[in-house]
Amino acid sequence: MNNVQSLVSYGDKIQIGALDMDNNLIPMPKFETEEVDPENQSLKSFLDSILPPKKIVENGLIFYQFVSCDSAIVNDVVKLNNELEAQMKIRGAKEKGICPIREQLYNECFDEIIRQITIGCLQRGDLLNRIKLEMHYEINYYKKLYESLIAFSLRKVLQEKKKMIKLQQKEQELIENAELEAREI
Repeated sequence: MNNVQSLVSYGDKIQIGALDMDNNLIPMPKFETEEVDPENQSLKSFLDSILPPKKIVENGLIFYQFVSCDSAIVNDVVKLNNELEAQMKIRGAKEKGICPIREQLYNECFDEIIRQITIGCLQRGDLLNRIKLEMHYEINYYKKLYESLIAFSLRKVLQEKKKMIKLQQKEQELIENAELEAREI
């Protein structure tokens, strides 16, 4: 997903280190951070657990970009919808049928909605995240079931083709035997 805009809102990049000539990490010295109240810290921790930070390497510098903890307003929802439509066109998502690009974009959109709701109420965000995870488990189950059914169908078709070939060979033998018997008479 390089150079592709995410539908999830991220905060500013935070430099965590740099790469030396041998691509080894040179960590940045730790700075004193401002005190964060426990409620905001649990929100940030929860958001980081469901939407992990992005690791970005630019010009030998390494950054992390965490999801934004800023509250959403009505305009953010309209903006999200417009970005979703624009990304569908840019990435060439199909309008109908199975489309992994569209699935990925809807997942990102759902993640952003979960982020926005979580900021307002951590428990609602947790519930929505659990629903999303269950939905993914169900979809993966049905995908595996579908693939299993396709494999089973292909095996059956191959078995039937082999039976057809054997029957055709048997038919050919019977025809040859009938011709030989007709010549002997």
